[in-house]
Amino acid sequence: MVDWVQENVTTDPSTFILEVGAGNGNLLFALCEAGYAPDRMCGVDYSEDAVKLAQAIAKTKASP
Repeated sequence: MVDWVQENVTTDPSTFILEVGAGNGNLLFALCEAGYAPDRMCGVDYSEDAVKLAQAIAKTKASP
């Protein structure tokens, strides 16, 4: 999926990415690693547990 995004979505600073059904945020984290701006991405999911897991993963990735 990251390959498809890299081929079809610009990394231009004005680009905003919304992932509906983001689950644990795996794709968004991978896109951050591929160079997309984390402050220009948003993931939503109906599962409160999935959102909590994504938030926990984000905290571990933000730590040095």
